Amino acid sequence: MATGSPFDPVNHNGKDYRIGQMNNSFVFPGVGLGVVASGASEVLPTFFSATAHAIAEFVKEKELNDGILFPPLDQLREVSLEVAKKVGAEAIKAGVTQKDCAFSKFKHNNDPERLDTLVDKIRWSPRYLEQI
Repeated sequence: MATGSPFDPVNHNGKDYRIGQMNNSFVFPGVGLGVVASGASEVLPTFFSATAHAIAEFVKEKELNDGILFPPLDQLREVSLEVAKKVGAEAIKAGVTQKDCAFSKFKHNNDPERLDTLVDKIRWSPRYLEQI
């Protein structure tokens, strides 16, 4: 089970199940970054298939055996990064990209490895000021 909002684990028949937070956490941030970085002119259904496969790669066999279908939220940054790269690669494959990214002078030139570098460079990283 996955939801769009966070929920505490649910106990069913004496077993705790972690509730996955899917669309707002694991899907849309990475899809958005992949679309922006690639300069995709449209968002295709195949982007979401690529997203599902990218997210699934983070679920371990033991978690699957326990009925868990989504990674924990503490892996959000890593999952989002991988989703963005897979979405960007899918945009290149589908031929809907632009060679330029509006947020960087670095050009991916429809090369998935260069796009991965671009995604790494433009990904937002929060940096907080030290408390005074």
